[in-house]
Amino acid sequence: AGLPVEPETIEEHFDDDLGAVVLWHVLEHLAEPALALRCVREWLEPGGLVLIGVPNAASLQASVGGAGWLHWDAPRHRLHLTPGGLRSLLRATGFEPVRTEHMVWEHNPAGMWMALLTRAGMAPGLPFHLLKRNAKPRVRDAALLTAGVPLAPAVVVLELLAAGRRRGGTLAMVARAGAAQA
Repeated sequence: AGLPVEPETIEEHFDDDLGAVVLWHVLEHLAEPALALRCVREWLEPGGLVLIGVPNAASLQASVGGAGWLHWDAPRHRLHLTPGGLRSLLRATGFEPVRTEHMVWEHNPAGMWMALLTRAGMAPGLPFHLLKRNAKPRVRDAALLTAGVPLAPAVVVLELLAAGRRRGGTLAMVARAGAAQA
């Protein structure tokens, strides 16, 4: 009636012939991201790829949202990376970054929209929490959400400009596994 699920930690899992591994919004949740990347490196065949997506701590929306930026999200987000920080982490764990994207359409415009509304006084991350049904909007929040609808085209432009300056809200990086490390 479904796919079999084998609950285990990254450290408990074993593979050694995978062509690619995706860690999409995973690293920021881990206590030991370097250990996780070393494990992933061992799972990959020579030249295998890892695709990583993380919030960009150096993004324009992080600056706009300030302390209320959705992706600070403590205590769930234990690590906050910049493009340079992610490249360094990858190289230190046996990977060579080969491609970086600063515009991730499913995250960036919505993140900028929430950052602007948070700056205007909305509860941080409220639309996300409403979708999860774990929050109720205050009157002010409802008014800001309604008033914020016309901002949609502007946030797309803002994020495109930010991405062009390598400051998009989410960072996606592809890296190739190097030779096995001793």
